[in-house]
Amino acid sequence: MSSGITVDERCISAFWELKGRREINAVVYRLSDTLDTVIVECQSNLTHDELLEVLPSYKARLIVYYLPFATAEGTRRSEIVLVSWFPEAAGSRDKLAYTRASAVLLDALDGLSIHIQATTLSELDYHRLVSQVADQP
Repeated sequence: MSSGITVDERCISAFWELKGRREINAVVYRLSDTLDTVIVECQSNLTHDELLEVLPSYKARLIVYYLPFATAEGTRRSEIVLVSWFPEAAGSRDKLAYTRASAVLLDALDGLSIHIQATTLSELDYHRLVSQVADQP
């Protein structure tokens, strides 16, 4: 069954730019006003704190984020993560649409397998993200 949500080509291009050239480390996606197309809201090279600052407190968003970290053994690693941002103040219609959009985006972005959902900024704390990602195979 189709969700009725499509992914704009610029979304895929932005992902490949993040994945390949690494000139950016974050792509923030949003749904169009009609909630039927995933589009790029911004793409940038942001610190973790700056990333948290660009997330709206009342609207859902999807973020692809290049997360560098060190393992408990001291090995440097990095993962590209899809974060579904569902703040409490976002409406239920938006949350449902963004849940569908996250599945469509995961299918469209080849090589993206780690998906984290968050409703508060504390759930996106750097150390908390790293602990969730480091546990992934």
